[in-house]
Amino acid sequence: MFIINSQDQQHPEYTPSNFSELVNDGWFEHQTESAIPIICPNGPGSGDFPKTFPKEEDYLIANNGFDYGDAAGSRIWSARRQLYREISRQDNFDSLPLLFQNYYVSQSETSVGQFEQVEAGIEQAFSSVTPLNESITTWTFLADSINQMIASLLEVYLLETDSSVKLNILLQINDYKTELDSLLEVVEVTYTTMIDSLGIRLALVDDLNGAIVSDSLFERIQQDVNHMALAKMMTSNFTLNASEMELLDSLAAVCSLFGGEGIYRARSLALIFGLENHRDDSLCVPSMLPRVREQNSNTQIQSSALSVYPNPASHILHIFVADPDYKVAEIRILDILGNVINKFANTSVDRSVDLEINQIYKGIYRLEVKFTNGMVNSKIFLKF
Repeated sequence: MFIINSQDQQHPEYTPSNFSELVNDGWFEHQTESAIPIICPNGPGSGDFPKTFPKEEDYLIANNGFDYGDAAGSRIWSARRQLYREISRQDNFDSLPLLFQNYYVSQSETSVGQFEQVEAGIEQAFSSVTPLNESITTWTFLADSINQMIASLLEVYLLETDSSVKLNILLQINDYKTELDSLLEVVEVTYTTMIDSLGIRLALVDDLNGAIVSDSLFERIQQDVNHMALAKMMTSNFTLNASEMELLDSLAAVCSLFGGEGIYRARSLALIFGLENHRDDSLCVPSMLPRVREQNSNTQIQSSALSVYPNPASHILHIFVADPDYKVAEIRILDILGNVINKFANTSVDRSVDLEINQIYKGIYRLEVKFTNGMVNSKIFLKF
């Protein structure tokens, strides 16, 4: 879903009623009953805000997968930004009306086009490491096969009584172990290369984002949120610190005054960090995030307090929380693009949780552990 922002106070001339030509030309699937211009005292996303022009699913930063359910259709895009994006997606640019071609060219070097370049840069960064990830997946599959071969030979060894045969089996096992060690070393080096390459590319995207010049408040907010999310991607540390919580507080404080994608990027970050029970209406209340922070805790769980082993793992992942004050509420497995692969609710009061991972494909994943106090911590693991 996407929405044309009818409350863009920076550019009030861009309202849904100005897009009738685009609607008639099939650019948008138009819902007349929801496109009426109204005043929204509770701000974008509230019950009285018009849900206009639903057409297709779009993506939030890092394709984080939260644009579903109650969130679907609640994002506010600036009209200029959405039009630019729609034009960029057309296969036959030269066949478009000259009006649209000229608009696209004129906006490519403005903040409108530059934010789209940031979006594209993020996708390209993750796409660039896909071959490395596929190689790691292949090698981990091979490593799993070698492990199974070693296990089979060990069973034969334990049953064998002939000492010469047992010696021969041990030599075979040793050869397989040498091959396995070499293979796992290659996996480790390749994984490091992949993470380093991804970090360099995302850093360039972050520089591009920081260089955007805009006099629009919500575009400056967009820059701040992009920077925060890119920093999380580069460090694989998806825990909010105090300054980042303050930034989300400030975004919520202006939510009822300004629309823009930055607000809903902030909303997506809030969802990532355990605030998924709060709807758009509550994000527009400046006091919401401080209240949630107070309810949760004033301290962050340290990365060292969460143990995930073995890593790499093939069948069972053991999760242990060292701090007795933290109880696991939910566990999620995400792929390298941030898509949720599996989600598990935990009802046990034990600090140790065993997670079966047989059902997921071999590769690199991020494990997110949400605690009963709302805090979230994450670890990278390798499934082979």
